[in-house]
Amino acid sequence: MENLSEAGSAVEREELMVSPSGDGEPTMRLAHFLRPTVTSIDEQIGENGLKKMASLHEPTWKKAGIHEAILNSTYEIRRNTDLVLGLAEKWCSETKGFIFSWSEATITLEDLMIHGYSVLGSPTFIASDTEESKKREEALNQARLELNRISTRKAEHCLWMKEFMNGGSDIKHGKFMALWLSRFVFPISYSIVTQSVFPIAIHLARETKIALAPDLSLLKEKIVALINFNRLTEG
Repeated sequence: MENLSEAGSAVEREELMVSPSGDGEPTMRLAHFLRPTVTSIDEQIGENGLKKMASLHEPTWKKAGIHEAILNSTYEIRRNTDLVLGLAEKWCSETKGFIFSWSEATITLEDLMIHGYSVLGSPTFIASDTEESKKREEALNQARLELNRISTRKAEHCLWMKEFMNGGSDIKHGKFMALWLSRFVFPISYSIVTQSVFPIAIHLARETKIALAPDLSLLKEKIVALINFNRLTEG
């Protein structure tokens, strides 16, 4: 089972690189890159499927604090990686603010919730706490294993979406939540529905509020670790 907190946040691949000073021609080098927090807009959850699920479960999404986040998943937000990493490098975990050369600036809870994620609620490592929840989690895992058996592509998002949209299972909502979490919130494995999000999916489907807002301290720690790693390998 994948672990959300310990999953790799970077990938290693060859890309054209330039020196920090900007001198010289770009050369192919092996480097580490942070994984994206969202996937391609071309593979979003289908609009018709989303409308169908919203008509059935909108009150639940609002109680769980994810209604706006799910709707925001239908929009394209262009990511400026340099800007994100530049800001993250200035994040101070002790004061919970950004340390700039001219002053320190902080962010509010409203800023964290701009994408619709809740800053309040149970932790993301919450486990299934009832027999019914455990049965539903097992049913999700069985669906994942079944796709693994019938397809060489495993439980890919497109196959998972067809499976839950065309089926009449009473855990259809949980399957939808697992897809949304795997694609837009915790994209640990590219285009694959991951087992580690199943407990969260079950709780959200039961109107349990989960704190899904990002922790910038974790991103800052990963950046520092990558910088130190590169210094060791280059030195």
